[in-house]
Amino acid sequence: IENLAIEHLAIEQVAGMEIEQLEMEYRQADYRGDYSVSLVMDQSGSIANTDPQNARVDAANAFVDLMGKQDEIALAKFAGTWFDLNWDLLSPFSQDQASLQAQINALAGAHGGYTPLYRAIDNMVTYTGQNASNSENKVVIVFTDGEDTEGGVSIPALIDNAQQLDVPVFTIGLSQG
Repeated sequence: IENLAIEHLAIEQVAGMEIEQLEMEYRQADYRGDYSVSLVMDQSGSIANTDPQNARVDAANAFVDLMGKQDEIALAKFAGTWFDLNWDLLSPFSQDQASLQAQINALAGAHGGYTPLYRAIDNMVTYTGQNASNSENKVVIVFTDGEDTEGGVSIPALIDNAQQLDVPVFTIGLSQG
């Protein structure tokens, strides 16, 4: 896309949610080809309050809509109990948009349990690093309300793993405000 400027973009207000654009940057040189993206969805009990409108589901669906022909997406969710604090891989890397969106839509309104955030991210970083087809262009995107309640993996260990596997992690914070 040429001549794209901030005035060409808009953020739509979602009922009951405050949205603020912090910054925008676009650099043509950043395009490196096809992507392997892992989407990680927080399904913990707190999501009922921080994302009651399922904005994370809408955002994940919008992301899938933007897939290129050679892009692939893996999908995982997390919500821990006292005996199971890990993540669930819902879809290995796939290019099937309809299947991915059906699985994403099934997450709407489904929540409960604790928040093993760092462990879930660490597991998905490892999965992505070991399974992405597009090894030069892989990333983990996490939709969460951002509070790890279970431990198991420290932030420095998570960062070290992501750096070793060359898997950037981006978090999308959810908050009712």
